[in-house]
Amino acid sequence: MTRAASIPPVDQAARLRALVSSLRTVGSASPAGREAPPPAWACPFIVVASGKGGVGKSCLSILLAGACARAGERVLLTDADLGAANLDVLLRLTPRRRIDALWNGADHAIAIPAPAGDGHTFGLIAGLSGGASPGADERRRMIASLARLGAGADLVFADAGAGLGPGVIELAHAAHLVVIVVTPDPASITDAYALFKTIAPRAPDRIGVIVNQARTDDEGVEIHRRMALAGERFVGARPALLGVMTEEPSIRHAARTQSLAAPGALEEGARSRALACSAKVTRLARLAFAAPRTSE
Repeated sequence: MTRAASIPPVDQAARLRALVSSLRTVGSASPAGREAPPPAWACPFIVVASGKGGVGKSCLSILLAGACARAGERVLLTDADLGAANLDVLLRLTPRRRIDALWNGADHAIAIPAPAGDGHTFGLIAGLSGGASPGADERRRMIASLARLGAGADLVFADAGAGLGPGVIELAHAAHLVVIVVTPDPASITDAYALFKTIAPRAPDRIGVIVNQARTDDEGVEIHRRMALAGERFVGARPALLGVMTEEPSIRHAARTQSLAAPGALEEGARSRALACSAKVTRLARLAFAAPRTSE
């Protein structure tokens, strides 16, 4: 097994410290610096994020939402990658309305049915690709709208953008569970740890990791172990291991052919792993939803 890349000590992460400092005012609701009250969620809100792009986050968001829907959950999945959205493309859907309706105050009839496989569906709010990014007020309205729409769901997922932008951080702060997707690529591990370190001070017990595209289960477990040890040493918190998704040619083929939910598109191993990951995600999200947010 190839040894996972080491995670840089916090004292060497000057760029990360500067970014964290610049994000301290994210979520400020007024010139006085008071934070906006959190929206009242009727169900768990789960954000799927990654430190860098190209880690399979969007495919994994679809697989998690689909597995939950097939298990009988009412699922709403939002493409909140503000600027590089592609969930509707991966699912070969043509939505008439997109996520910008949420920050423009029109959140009715925006979700469309998306195939989950085996005759099941979940609701999809399509995102925007390109164009100007929404401002802070628009992002807050978007999150508040998602909370309202969650009244008709059992679980709300958001596929966030990659990196450490304000939109990603605000979604993470609003979430009951943040799922960080990481691959064995050294840059992915470093950037995933940077994301964890950024959001952990406000959500130390609401972060989990799914290792994607691992060659073996042992490799995935080792990557999580290194992130957890670094988190304990430098942040005082460790992410939960939510699962390991090994390299699956059937997933890559299904993504290229826009057939992730088609019958027989995925090998049974990929479906089983996605189901196991979704079960852990759902369980931890519901535990966090039921617990008070004492860390904030």
